Amino acid sequence: GGRIWAQGAYHAAGVGAGYGNTAYNEGSRQHGAVTGANRSKYYLKCGDITINGGYIESHGGEHGGAFGAACVTTAQGCTIRVTGGTLLARPVASMYAFDGNGGTVYITGGSVDASVGQGFRMGNNATYALDANGGKVFMTTIDLSAEGFKDNVILPETWEVSIAGSKYTYGAPYSFDKGKLYLWVPEASAGKTISVECSYLDKNGEERHLEPMYIEEADKGGGSVLK
Repeated sequence: GGRIWAQGAYHAAGVGAGYGNTAYNEGSRQHGAVTGANRSKYYLKCGDITINGGYIESHGGEHGGAFGAACVTTAQGCTIRVTGGTLLARPVASMYAFDGNGGTVYITGGSVDASVGQGFRMGNNATYALDANGGKVFMTTIDLSAEGFKDNVILPETWEVSIAGSKYTYGAPYSFDKGKLYLWVPEASAGKTISVECSYLDKNGEERHLEPMYIEEADKGGGSVLK
């Protein structure tokens, strides 16, 4: 994976759809996006978006999400899927971090900061994301900033997540962000112990193992912190 900094135009998403009103401009769009009639205007779809790794900071425009749909577009029938990497979603306050309007958003790995803006949107105005089995997920945080870990310089080399003592398949982040990781685990893990074991490469390229990090009785309200 590499590093990407994306900025959407005024009507566009950072990663995803451009302006979708074809009465004015066909515009650029995500690979696989198609057009469809809706009332008196023509709307585009953002297309499927899959992110497997890398470090992505995505800023949506005034009328676009950080990831996904934008002005006069939808995600109808589309899938936004994150399996790994470090994602910082940075929409404006009134827009969505992940705008899957009409579609589906899955998070099965990675560090995903969706705290800015309106969070998630899917079909039927659902305001959450899903795991691989279609269940709701909630955020839990790893915070090593007090241990001196700085901005995105620590890259996980080996990675394992466990819930209630059983291994949970969850893709690795690309790096910490200011000493933090934001993981999304199944709603069914609320009240259970979540633990993470990982190692990283130091500035000399040598692998270093961290002590296991865990939280007992994880809070699905998003306030749990693993240390």
